[in-house]
Amino acid sequence: MFERDETQEGAMQSPGHYKRFLSIIAVVFGIGLFCNIALSSWNFGKLTASARGLCSLIDSKVVAASQVAGPKLLFIGGSNLHEGLSAQRISETIAVPSFNFGLQAGLGLRLILFEAKKVLRPGDTAILVLEYSHYVDDRWNEVSSDVLFGCGEEYFRQMGVLEKVEALLSLTPFRVFDVLAPRDNAATQGRQMPPDEERAAKQRYGDRTSSDNTTDEATRRRLQLYQPIPISIKTDAEGPRALASFVDWARSHDIKVAATWPNTIYFPAYALASGFLDITKFYKDLGVPVIGNPQDAMYPTDLFHDTSYHLNATGISRRTSDMVSMIDANRWLLPARMVKDGKHD
Repeated sequence: MFERDETQEGAMQSPGHYKRFLSIIAVVFGIGLFCNIALSSWNFGKLTASARGLCSLIDSKVVAASQVAGPKLLFIGGSNLHEGLSAQRISETIAVPSFNFGLQAGLGLRLILFEAKKVLRPGDTAILVLEYSHYVDDRWNEVSSDVLFGCGEEYFRQMGVLEKVEALLSLTPFRVFDVLAPRDNAATQGRQMPPDEERAAKQRYGDRTSSDNTTDEATRRRLQLYQPIPISIKTDAEGPRALASFVDWARSHDIKVAATWPNTIYFPAYALASGFLDITKFYKDLGVPVIGNPQDAMYPTDLFHDTSYHLNATGISRRTSDMVSMIDANRWLLPARMVKDGKHD
């Protein structure tokens, strides 16, 4: 008569057990989140081997571009520029100071454009030569996070709270092992040999210093396996939003902005890609003229060095000639003061 119903008792206790279970999960999640953020914060200012190389590239380009006298053409993009254009030859051909501000595409537009702002001056012309991935870039990745925490404190300080939290959570906890790993002396200290005249000249224009034109057989076979790149744009992604903000900033600082297409491997399928029109419309809405056609920057595979964006020496020569012709056909691109002074009609 007074015997307990164990089934009913268990049912009555289950809500309490459920709440305790959720509390434990919440505490564990909170501890994990705190540890993740704390570990990410510890990473600030600490360089991995890869971050050291990229941070050195950024610093050297900012220093060199800042020393260009007078109004200039600043070509902005990723490695399709660094490994695909000769600003030195452009400068010498059209007699307009030009600089190759090609960094690593994986840095994303937020970091690339932030660094470009440091060297742009009123009267300059910024020519955007962005990789197609930049038009859909929406997250911190392994490369951009590595550099942000290695040498991007200046950018981090001006980020919003939510963006900072996102960046802190994006960093892989395994980066600590790369930071603590023994470094090669050459990577840590840099080469002590002074650059030769040719290398020094290329550094002055931001160009690739290596003139190696060799591609091994394995790389040549790999290049043949490349397929067309998906062409699209997400206008609300972080990359395009950073781009729109950059255009507004440039306009308020008397800096011209134009866009053109990155060099990449030609595929017939690109003739059917509607994404080119979407990208052009995006620029049109921003009031940014797009010069040339996508196919103008597409080349056969044998002109590429090791990726679908990196040209070999012969490819760089051809790409540079094509860029000179395009600039010559669009003289309004030239820096404002040079046009005003009558140096170019």
